[in-house]
Amino acid sequence: MRRRLHKLLVLAMSLVMVLSLIGIAPMKAEAAAFDADEWWFPSVTYSVHRQTYGWEEEWKVNGETSGTVGEGKRLEGICIKVDTKDYGYDLGIEYRTHIQSYGWEEEWKADGALSGTEGESKRLEAIQIRLTGNDAEQFSVHYRVHAQNYGWLGW
Repeated sequence: MRRRLHKLLVLAMSLVMVLSLIGIAPMKAEAAAFDADEWWFPSVTYSVHRQTYGWEEEWKVNGETSGTVGEGKRLEGICIKVDTKDYGYDLGIEYRTHIQSYGWEEEWKADGALSGTEGESKRLEAIQIRLTGNDAEQFSVHYRVHAQNYGWLGW
C-alpha cells in the first residue's frame, strides 16, 4: 500500500510538458509574491530535452518557460546551473529526477550535468532541486511544473 501511494504521488508530479524555474531569491521573498523586478537573485539557467525536438536551442534564464506548451511532449532530461560569480556567494544547485521505469536517480546532479535521459524516450516524472554551499541557507529556490492532467502546480 505504501509503495502504491508513493507511485501515485510521483505520477501526480509528472513533468510531461513544461518547467518554469523562477530562480533563486533571498529567504525573505515569498514564492507567491516573488517578482523578479523587486528582488535580486543570482542567475539560474536551465535547459530541457524534449520529446521529438531534443535539447532546446538556447538555455532559459530566471523564470523563462522551458519545454513545450500545448503540444503534449514529455520532458526527458534537464540541466541546471547557477551563476554567482559576480556576487561572491558560495552557492550551488543540485537536482535529481524521477525517471519513467527507472525511479529516482541515486546521485544528485550539479553544474549543468544531465539529469534524466537522452534518446531513451523516458519521461521525467518528478524533480527535486536544492541549493548547496556555505550560503545556501540565505536563499531559496522557486520552481513549478506543468503536470499532465493536472496543469500548473504551485511553487
